[in-house]
Amino acid sequence: MTTAAARRPTILIVDDSPGVLHTLEYLLSPHLTVVTAESGAAALEALTPDTALVLTDVRMPGMSGVELARQLRRTHPALPVAFMTGIIEADLRAEAEALDVLDVLRKPLRPGVLFPALQGWLGRRDVLPADAPDTRPPPRPAAPPAPHP
Repeated sequence: MTTAAARRPTILIVDDSPGVLHTLEYLLSPHLTVVTAESGAAALEALTPDTALVLTDVRMPGMSGVELARQLRRTHPALPVAFMTGIIEADLRAEAEALDVLDVLRKPLRPGVLFPALQGWLGRRDVLPADAPDTRPPPRPAAPPAPHP
């Protein structure tokens, strides 16, 4: 492994939403090598020996994130996996624990939550800024009151 690769861990992000993939790639690519996949099957093909972590959506057509984690446990048992989802249910947390998934993060992911989690999971505080930028768009101005008839 080259020195540059050692400084920039590779993270595989899996989500069926191109918008989520684009946003996370934009947010993380200045700090990490980011590989994206739009499905569980594509994620299995995108894995390389340099993949340090898989961050996957739970609900996707075809192979779900849970099914992907099951497959990864069989083929890459030491590879860290984390889930992201819009809805966190108790049974999902139990299933994640059974599959030795690192955590279940609620979408939309915010840098203030994601960056510290990635630092801990990767065991590297030097690859992401300590002061995570807030990438939320500025609030919209309030709409003017409706005219009274």
